[in-house]
Amino acid sequence: MSITRTERVDCECGTPVEVFLADSLNAGRHPHLKQALLDRQLHVYRCSVCDRAFVIEKDMMYLDFERKQYFCVYPRHERAREQECSAHVKRAYESWMRDSAPQFIQDYGKDFLVRVCFGYEELREKIVIDDAGLSDLVIEALKIDILTADPWFEHNNVVTLRLDRLLDDGTLRFLPEWLAVPATETGRVVDVRRAVYDEIDDRFDDILKRHPGLALGAHVSLLRLVSWPEVPPLGRVQRIG
Repeated sequence: MSITRTERVDCECGTPVEVFLADSLNAGRHPHLKQALLDRQLHVYRCSVCDRAFVIEKDMMYLDFERKQYFCVYPRHERAREQECSAHVKRAYESWMRDSAPQFIQDYGKDFLVRVCFGYEELREKIVIDDAGLSDLVIEALKIDILTADPWFEHNNVVTLRLDRLLDDGTLRFLPEWLAVPATETGRVVDVRRAVYDEIDDRFDDILKRHPGLALGAHVSLLRLVSWPEVPPLGRVQRIG
């Protein structure tokens, strides 16, 4: 089941806003919450007085029992604690699916995809990737190839790309994520033919040889290759449409 609660938080203007928060999200039981996440509307609220939109970032567990997904998300500013968070996620999974679980759950839970994520955009991306039958390790290696091939990304302070969706013809559509918010939106999207992804997937066993540090434990992200300060900057994904 999903575990949710209602709280009152103060907007920056001082107005109290009632918010609905999920501590855990069971996608099979509550698909509307999964859809809110995919629509980038989960934990997004607007103040009725100043009309300011804001996002509440918090720890949350995401479970899709049918798709065998066990993801835990932490606020983006905790990215510097990724080793600690990754270890906590793996311990929680072992406890929930192995140590104290009935035998049928232990048997079913042997091959779950277990991931730690920082921020809802990273969690959303993991769901999009796995639901499409893709590998997040291949996606992260593909991002490195894209970012290093075009100096535009470095010149515009793009720190990573986020897989937004797959088009009808199988094309992978990525959106830039900036370390520092740009003065104006560029409207740029990055479309990659499925064949380019498949070419990297064919060399799957060589990915970590080419990019050591890309994955560790439950954390798979090219952002692992960045030496983050104790409180990392948040970054922002471009909004299209």
